Parts: sequence; C-alpha cells; structure tokens
Amino acid sequence: MDSFTRIYALVEHNNADALDPEKSIYKGAIPGMLRTLDPHSNFFDPRDFQLLKEDQSGHYYGVGMQIGPSRLGNGKTIVISPFPGSPAYKAGIRPGDHHPFRG
Repeated sequence: MDSFTRIYALVEHNNADALDPEKSIYKGAIPGMLRTLDPHSNFFDPRDFQLLKEDQSGHYYGVGMQIGPSRLGNGKTIVISPFPGSPAYKAGIRPGDHHPFRG
C-alpha cells in the first residue's frame, strides 16, 4: 500500500490535469490490479455495488401469467400458465385460455 500511495502521489504531482481519485482508483488502479491477479473477478465501487444490489433485488410487476402463441397457428395468443396466487390466477385465468379477438 505504501508503494501504491507513493506512486499515486507522484503521478498526481506531475500530471498536467487534476486527478479524480475516485475515477483513478475505482475505475483504473483496482480493476487493473484485480485483472492481473484474477481475470474472473470484478470490482464494484460503492455506487456500482449499490446499483448491482438494486438490480438483483428485482421487483415483478404484472398480472402474473406466462403467455405465448397458440400451437394451432391460428394467430391467437394463449395463456401458458398463470402464476399461483397471482392476480391472473385469482381471476380464474387458466392454461389454454385465450382472448377472443385477433390482434
């Protein structure tokens, strides 16, 4: 860590433009070192890690059923499966149900 700190200070002192420590360290130095040590690992800075956690928590919105084209080739969309306990299931929608109108 002492070597890294000395090198960073030297670069910062001799660089024409001001360094952004967050960008230099989080987007440059740490990922670069990690790639050398373990190319299959990733580093997430605090902001990126928070976004990853939010993405992984996931939320589902919808009526709760899987739909698809009818196997009969008639152009209808049918219910493949309502999810147990979903609004679609509670409304009585079952596999094979379809909308009576063509789109």
